[in-house]
Amino acid sequence: MEQQLLNRIHLLFEYRYGQNPQQEFLFTPTKTYTFEEINSLVNQIEIELKEHHINPGDRILIVAENCPEHIALLLACSRVGAWSCGVNARMSKGEIANYLQMSDPKLIYFTTAVSPAAQKHAQNYTTTTSTLKALELCQSTTPALPAESALIDQVAAIIFTSGTTGASKGVLVGHAGLTHFGRVSAESRDLGPSDKSYAYLPMTHIFGLGTVLMASLYAGASLILRTQFDPAEAFEALPRVASPHSKAHQQCTLDFLIIGKTCMAKPKSPYFQICVMFTWEPQH
Repeated sequence: MEQQLLNRIHLLFEYRYGQNPQQEFLFTPTKTYTFEEINSLVNQIEIELKEHHINPGDRILIVAENCPEHIALLLACSRVGAWSCGVNARMSKGEIANYLQMSDPKLIYFTTAVSPAAQKHAQNYTTTTSTLKALELCQSTTPALPAESALIDQVAAIIFTSGTTGASKGVLVGHAGLTHFGRVSAESRDLGPSDKSYAYLPMTHIFGLGTVLMASLYAGASLILRTQFDPAEAFEALPRVASPHSKAHQQCTLDFLIIGKTCMAKPKSPYFQICVMFTWEPQH
């Protein structure tokens, strides 16, 4: 893979799509999507963005929980040069309003088909159904200001901080940073085309976007896509999606990025992150 030629997030996807359009990429509870099927979604939403006169540097606020249409929208934003601004749909009405003001978007999308929380937020706006029926959208009520010219081609997304130590901030995340994050994450986990990651981490968060989605695209791996983590469902998914045609010794590695903050026993002790990797070995 020639790194210098795959320096935008949609180019990673298009590289994998070009290699094997029929490879299974996303496993949802109701359907499996190939790269070709996701590419079709990306094409449709790209046309919609252009119909709304979205230009490079324009911001798109996405009130979302994980779903194939959210991924397609992220990739379409990259294609047209827009900056995706992901917000977890489980945020409060006040938080959404704050992110709206900070991002100054031209369009707002809601993943209403998979998220009751997104449905509730969408009711506060005058929305229409997107060309992808799982989404609703509306135009901003205030004219969006143009982005700084020096940043237009560099930025892929705005990621909002949690505001732990102060007011939440919008962080400009570049294409170069995200593709690098994907490469490092994929190589450190030895991800390959036969691997599957259990993707419940919100792709509105830098970890879900970078070390889950981008890493899988870099490696050509698949995603078991979920809107939230359910331990029973996660272990039930192991045998259902594991492939017998994986790496050496017929092993299928399923990466569980179980990232959570757990307080240690001692008072005032620091928090730490847990990252657990399970290996599923199919029975023959």
